[in-house]
Amino acid sequence: MTLQECVIQRIFGMCIQADWTIKQLAEKSSISPMLLESLLHQERAEMTLEQLCAICRAFSISLPEFFDTASFRRLFLSGAEYAKK
Repeated sequence: MTLQECVIQRIFGMCIQADWTIKQLAEKSSISPMLLESLLHQERAEMTLEQLCAICRAFSISLPEFFDTASFRRLFLSGAEYAKK
């Protein structure tokens, strides 16, 4: 799994946990619904740090909290993202 895939999976998971639609997340993060949909379905370039921070603010979590999951720990510890390049 790539870093981008982990980020997208985490966002979808948080939406499910909060019982939010992507449209609700877009409103709460001030990211246009069309752009957010494109980013989450990998139709556009990777999400920017600014966009990810806006999403974290919408969920009332910090950036370190966002990355504090087993998926990210496995990814960062294995170096899988960098080994693919």
